[in-house]
Amino acid sequence: MQRIAKEKEPLTVAAIRNAHVKQLQWGAKFIRQNLDELRAGEWLSLKEALYDFTLAAKIFPSTKRSGLSVVVEKYEEERFIQEMSPGVVQDIQSGMIAWFRALAQPGYGGSDIGFDVNKVVFDFSCSSPRSPFVLGFGVLDNIQAARVAMGLHLVGSMLTIGQFLRCPECGTIFISNRQPRPDRRLHCSIRCSRGAASRRYREKLQAHEAERARATRRYEKKIRERYPKTQIA
Repeated sequence: MQRIAKEKEPLTVAAIRNAHVKQLQWGAKFIRQNLDELRAGEWLSLKEALYDFTLAAKIFPSTKRSGLSVVVEKYEEERFIQEMSPGVVQDIQSGMIAWFRALAQPGYGGSDIGFDVNKVVFDFSCSSPRSPFVLGFGVLDNIQAARVAMGLHLVGSMLTIGQFLRCPECGTIFISNRQPRPDRRLHCSIRCSRGAASRRYREKLQAHEAERARATRRYEKKIRERYPKTQIA
């Protein structure tokens, strides 16, 4: 595995965090995809995106494509795409579905998530004679790489359990960019948020009309008890 001696600019903590959050947000969309309906071009785009997702576990500690030389990067991506059969993609998707469902489960307090990785290469490198050695590794198996990458993205994103939510309107699992308030229910999209608001308005209106009908009946009953022969308009 070949590495560039040094990158043009070191990434800031915020940039690294945002990169991991972006990958997790892609993962939340990936678990909703129906793989049986994908066309050839969509399969290629999916495999390229999946390559970017697993890259964190293949060239750790780098978090972006520039961690590889141009020649190695092209070769590694092409090999990855060729190895990504529909069955392998399905296995990766199934594993990620289980992770996201656990994270978005109400009352989930968090726990250790462990799994075996038996195809990994470690290396120790330094960028110059004055630089300390840095530990790096690359997971060779693509399914195992996806699992490790998911864990690395969770750690690097600095997200909390409370930011993994299930939409109360459509049931979609999504990631909130901010800590949700206990007195508010967040939705996955503006469409779901507006739909929920419209339903609450209709329910409130129906409740108001029902209460007005009950008040009218109480009034009529009271008038009839006092004035039995009086016609009520």
